[in-house]
Amino acid sequence: VSTLSTWGHFLSVYFFSNVSPMTRRYLAVIDFEATCEEGNRDFHNEIIEFPVVLVDTYNRSVTRLFHSYVRPALMPSTFCTRLTGITSRDVQGAPTLSQVLAQVEAWFMSLGIGNDVFIATDGPWDIANFLVPECRRKGLSLPPRYRRWVNLRWRFAEFYGCRRMGVKGML
Repeated sequence: VSTLSTWGHFLSVYFFSNVSPMTRRYLAVIDFEATCEEGNRDFHNEIIEFPVVLVDTYNRSVTRLFHSYVRPALMPSTFCTRLTGITSRDVQGAPTLSQVLAQVEAWFMSLGIGNDVFIATDGPWDIANFLVPECRRKGLSLPPRYRRWVNLRWRFAEFYGCRRMGVKGML
C-alpha cells in the first residue's frame, strides 16, 4: 500500500499541478505485479497483485485505495518472490483474476463513479503485456475500461520535456 500512496502523491503533486482537468473526473492508477521466471521472456505471466489508487482529478487528491492479491494457476517462483516480495502464501487463498476484475468493477460502482474514470499505468506493460494476454489465455472478458488507458510515463515526459523514465525517476 505504500507504493499506492507514492503513486497518488506523484499524481496529485507533480502530474496534476498546472494541468487542465481531464474529461473524466477520476484516474484509477494501477501497477500490477505478475509471476515471472528469470531469463524466460516467453513465460506466460499471471497477475498476482492488483492495486488501484483512485485519484480525483478535480480536487487533485487520492480518494480511495483498492488492493487484492490474485491467485495464479502456478505459484510464484523463488525468483518472482525475490523480485516482487509476493509469496505463495500471499496468493494461495486469494481470489482469481476473474473474481478480482469483478470486485474492482463493483468497487467503482459502489463509489458512484461508474464510467467517469480512466485507467492509468506506468507504461503499457500492465495492460498490454499482463492483463490483455492473461484474459485472452483464460477466456475472460476484458472490461471495456481497460481497452484505453493513460500512459503516465509518456505523459510525464511530454509535460516536462524530458526522456521517459521509471517511477523513481518521475518522483
